[in-house]
Amino acid sequence: LVVKIVVTKKAKRDSKYVQTIDIVKPRLKNILKLQLMKMFKNAKANFQIGFFFLIFCYAHVPILAQECVELLGLVSFSENEIRVTQIEGTTGDQNFLANSSSTSIINTAQGIATADAENQVFTYIQFSNIADLKNINTATGSLISSTSTNTDGLSELQYNCENENLYALNEISPTTVQLVRFNDETSTQNLISGFITVNDGVIAGSSTIDVLGNRFFFITINGAAYNLHSVNVNSGASNTTLLGFEPADMDFDFQNNQIIAIATNGDLFAIDGTDLSNQNLIGTAGIPATSNITLGNAALDPFAGVYYVTASSSTNASELYSIDILDASVINAMVMPFPVSSFTSAIPCQSVPDFEFESTCLGDIIQFNDLSVGANSWTWNFGDPANPNNTSNEQNPTHFYIEAGVYDVTLDIGGCIGDSQITKQVEIIATPPLQLPDSLSTCTSILLDAGNIPDAEYLWLTGASTQTIEAAVEAWYWVDITLGNCTVRDSVYVSITNTLDGTDIFEEEIVQACENEIVVLTVDFLDANYVWSTNETTESIEVENGGVYSVTVTAGICEIIDTIEVQFSPEPVFDLGLPEIAECGNSYTFDTALENADHLWSTGATTQSITIFASGEYWVEVTQGACVVRDTVLLDLIPFSPADLGPDTLNVCETETLTLDATTNGATYSWNTGDTTPTIDVENTQAGIYWVDIRVADCETRDSVVVIFVPALNVDLGEDIGLCEGETAMLTAGLHDGIYVWSTGETTDTIFVNASGQYSVLVDNGGCVNADTINVTLSFPPEIGLAETQEFCPVLSQSFVVEVENNADYTYEWSNGDTGAAIDIFSAGTYTVSVSNESGCRAEATTTVNEVCEATIKFPNAFSPNEDGANDEFRAIARFVNDYEMKVYNRWGEEMFATTTISEGWNGRYNGKNAPIGVYVWWASFTDEEGKKVLKQGNLTLVR
Repeated sequence: LVVKIVVTKKAKRDSKYVQTIDIVKPRLKNILKLQLMKMFKNAKANFQIGFFFLIFCYAHVPILAQECVELLGLVSFSENEIRVTQIEGTTGDQNFLANSSSTSIINTAQGIATADAENQVFTYIQFSNIADLKNINTATGSLISSTSTNTDGLSELQYNCENENLYALNEISPTTVQLVRFNDETSTQNLISGFITVNDGVIAGSSTIDVLGNRFFFITINGAAYNLHSVNVNSGASNTTLLGFEPADMDFDFQNNQIIAIATNGDLFAIDGTDLSNQNLIGTAGIPATSNITLGNAALDPFAGVYYVTASSSTNASELYSIDILDASVINAMVMPFPVSSFTSAIPCQSVPDFEFESTCLGDIIQFNDLSVGANSWTWNFGDPANPNNTSNEQNPTHFYIEAGVYDVTLDIGGCIGDSQITKQVEIIATPPLQLPDSLSTCTSILLDAGNIPDAEYLWLTGASTQTIEAAVEAWYWVDITLGNCTVRDSVYVSITNTLDGTDIFEEEIVQACENEIVVLTVDFLDANYVWSTNETTESIEVENGGVYSVTVTAGICEIIDTIEVQFSPEPVFDLGLPEIAECGNSYTFDTALENADHLWSTGATTQSITIFASGEYWVEVTQGACVVRDTVLLDLIPFSPADLGPDTLNVCETETLTLDATTNGATYSWNTGDTTPTIDVENTQAGIYWVDIRVADCETRDSVVVIFVPALNVDLGEDIGLCEGETAMLTAGLHDGIYVWSTGETTDTIFVNASGQYSVLVDNGGCVNADTINVTLSFPPEIGLAETQEFCPVLSQSFVVEVENNADYTYEWSNGDTGAAIDIFSAGTYTVSVSNESGCRAEATTTVNEVCEATIKFPNAFSPNEDGANDEFRAIARFVNDYEMKVYNRWGEEMFATTTISEGWNGRYNGKNAPIGVYVWWASFTDEEGKKVLKQGNLTLVR
């Protein structure tokens, strides 16, 4: 069988080629043969499998490998959907990876995306109700992780592939940022720099990172000026350089230690990485004036020397320009299907060789898929030197191994940033051999065996996973045999030629009969012959002895052998008693004493024994094995209850009379006291033994009791009690030989209480019970509202009143002997009052009265010295002041009057003459009651 496989692959730069391979597939030949047999078996046609030409469409979607640089970005499809996209730098084509959708509005902003090229991870932040940081695998397009913890305020994400850290700016305020290192596994931020002033804000998406010099760059606006900030990611030290142009974006070229920046007008600049003030114009990119360069949306390929810049045309088309960083010429211009934001390039620090392979089954073409990062050339060695095709320079080659075994496959990659190598072992596994014939015939069923293949797994069309299965239905049967990752299918057609109905002759394996019975065994098949193990050849045989019997039934080519066991059971032996039984009492119990038997009583019970409560005829059928035996009894039950005077010993309180009651319907009584009544009374002086004989018809019984009289109890808790807070009362029930149970749960003769409530106790001495109750009321001392300290001035008033709340039901006692709610104080000191309420609860409080007299001085603001007897002098009104001095000045600072006596004032004259009308200034000083010197001054008006 020749199979032609057409393999279509995508090579570098999207060039395409087709590889055609002719291989022999023995496994497919067998499978096809079996299917053709199934198709033509009813026609019994003879045919020969010839040459079949099959075309297999081979579609393979490998995991994407990253070459030197990968262009990535975000596309907003709607307000509820954001997709990560790969951008083809030469065509502008977009390959969408992860898709993020939400029921609420989500969006992104420039400067919130970066890429880890070596691990093929794209990191970005999306905003909805919260900020979510997401990591996308750019090889598979799947979401790796997502976190919303500590992500608020983060922007300008930059991944450093050299130290494997994620850096970002954290907005502290609209004008202040800090550089932080963000750990997305633990969702923690580590501060790198101090506060950095950003004035009018950061240009979104303009940041870049120097992975060799460990520097983080970003651009801020300050009015009409633009500042380039450089922050050392190790020390946090930062500096600022003024830019000489209006930037749209920038990226660091570590190949040449320079920053490549594009201005909003299309000018391309190279900024020296050693001296950031050295800013050289490379040239003006040929981007049409009708196209607007997108701010913060450029990406650099430092290896190819190409700067990718996005713009929007006048028709709102999204454009992608590739610009040569040597002369600013436009290499290519293209239109992208969708506008891209957070445009960035994934640039590895080192090349990472890796690959995977599909299928290791002998006979298959092995597909090798390159997973390397940073490669642009590939050299494969398949570890198969005998094969002339042992090497390849394709990125994703195939190889055909002729023999099973373990091969060392080596991939050498040449990259933009160095060469590297990786070796992996590939185990080629031989396909399991086929064991089943093309067809099988059976009478009833047949065992299908796929062969004992070590370490193989089996899967039959029936779902069974065993090496063998039982085929009992005419049909095609197939099994998939898997060894490693190699699977082969084997099949067989099973035909049933059975003329006998079923595989079992007897419906049961065991027949049971009772001893002395005869068992007839019968089989009935049309046109069949019979041979019994007893050598009889009839359809039926009679069996009188236990044992195993077999019969062979033959019809045509089919033969059935079946066995049956015949068991004979002995009859059960039991006896319920005489045919007629008379019994004194209210019940009677029948018991067969047969444990290993089934019972059925005339009452419907199925237990070994039953208890009867009424006279009548009763029977039981006992089944043991195949035997059933019945017995019948006529029961005459005479109602009679044995005498019961209660416990053997009765303790009775001496204050009570005990009545012994033996009442039984239809009975006669005979007491040891000579009484013949159903009951007798026992007085408290007649302790001792009492018994009674009871007779009903022919039934008689006796019961006895010992009577003991117990002394009476006297329990008295006394009168109700009142307590003050902090006091405890003792409650006692008296000393008795018995059991105490208090309402508190205590069981002693005495308890102590300190809370309000009703308390009760019950005392039981085994014959007498007594109880008592007492009420306990807890009162609280009165509350006294009295300040700890008070002040008064004895010079101003002869007495000072100290008082507490006045309650007519309270009594008061002061430390000075007064008994009212208030007292008059004539001197400083400590005073104590004791207050008792109507419950006798007492409280005490103390106050300290201090003598305090405050110094006071006042001056008038005008006077009229016209000798009319009213306000003729300017002088102070003061008390409790010492060292007094007062002076009056005119507007030129000339002293008009001075005195050190408070009672002396200025009469409005100076040097014997009346001072002119006008405004004067006064000044005064004195010492207050604490000895502190006080200065005062003011204005006064002299009028006449």
